[in-house]
Amino acid sequence: MIVAMRPFLLLGLAALARAQAGLDYSILASRAQSFAESLPNLVCTEVLRQREIRYESRLKIRPDDRVLTAPPPKMIEREIVSDLGYALDGGANPVWREVRKVIRVDQRNVTPKEKARERLLFGLKSNRDRDRHRMLEEFRKHGLEITVTDYGLVLLLFLSTELRNFEFQAEKQEFIGADRMDVYRFRRKDREVTVNVYDEKKISRAPLEGRLWVRHADSMPRRIQLLASTKDEGVPILDDGTVDYEPSRFGPLVVTGVRFVRFVNGRPIAEAVYQYSNHQRFNAEAELKFDADPAESETKKP
Repeated sequence: MIVAMRPFLLLGLAALARAQAGLDYSILASRAQSFAESLPNLVCTEVLRQREIRYESRLKIRPDDRVLTAPPPKMIEREIVSDLGYALDGGANPVWREVRKVIRVDQRNVTPKEKARERLLFGLKSNRDRDRHRMLEEFRKHGLEITVTDYGLVLLLFLSTELRNFEFQAEKQEFIGADRMDVYRFRRKDREVTVNVYDEKKISRAPLEGRLWVRHADSMPRRIQLLASTKDEGVPILDDGTVDYEPSRFGPLVVTGVRFVRFVNGRPIAEAVYQYSNHQRFNAEAELKFDADPAESETKKP
């Protein structure tokens, strides 16, 4: 058995040595640039499933209780289905943002499908940031207390203009499906760009760091994890967000999933899982004409 395993062991060591030799920055930057170029006029369906654990701060007092007991935590769940697109937001230094129009919340229809797509395209094509901000506020209103946005755009952190500000370190190898991946830890060297964590009271800024999975065969980025550590009145908070990408005919990569988990004092209190499908590209000159992915259309046939 030992002799049979040796070739695989040697291959594994050779592959790890290659990963430790360094990340190919030019390929990573090229993939990020291609991803950015694919964003205009791209829309898809987003399904968000949220779970949040809420703890009661007040103790229940009963006359026959000898001790005070805290009520059990309550699990809150929600599902939000939206149309999603991408738009440049801002003036002198525009940045890409996710733009959504909510279709359904749990089992309640909020907007007819056709009307939602029309409103989404209006928001994407509008030159007024106010129109897109209004759609973002609508999305937040329907979601639970902890709702995250723009995680799907994290690949844009690795554009060629930004890569010099990062440090990478080879960590390990593992598989995503049948693909061997080189996994790197990364962190942003400067403090100009941070992960912003919003709550009702304040904004907390965490150093930009995480992990990057690139396919061993061709250095295609397939997964990115962001880790943001902050504190609230001395209590440690960890936000763990992981984004998955897959090749598509609409560009080298499209977002297929995001999983976000918030830990407070080491305990998970909220989870948001985003799934993306039915990617399409709309004609900028004709609002309702779409170029659909034939592979996805085939899956819908009876």
